[in-house]
Amino acid sequence: MAVSGRKTILVFAGDIAVFVFSLWTTLLLRYQTPPSGELFLLHLNLFWMLFAVWALVFYMAGLYSKRVLLVQYKLTGALLNTQ
Repeated sequence: MAVSGRKTILVFAGDIAVFVFSLWTTLLLRYQTPPSGELFLLHLNLFWMLFAVWALVFYMAGLYSKRVLLVQYKLTGALLNTQ
């Protein structure tokens, strides 16, 4: 696999990790205690589709393209346009 392909997978995995961590942090703030595994999985089952839609939006906006991944100064503009 090419370096850019590995970088794309790493960025995608990082996005998914941030989505999951954000969900966990939101539950922590809401309940003022670390969420149980059961509570977290319940919410994760509800939010996985939203995470997939956001990843699709990022893909459609070109955030996983070689152009954005290799030329870092284009990343800020691409992120702002996507949001």
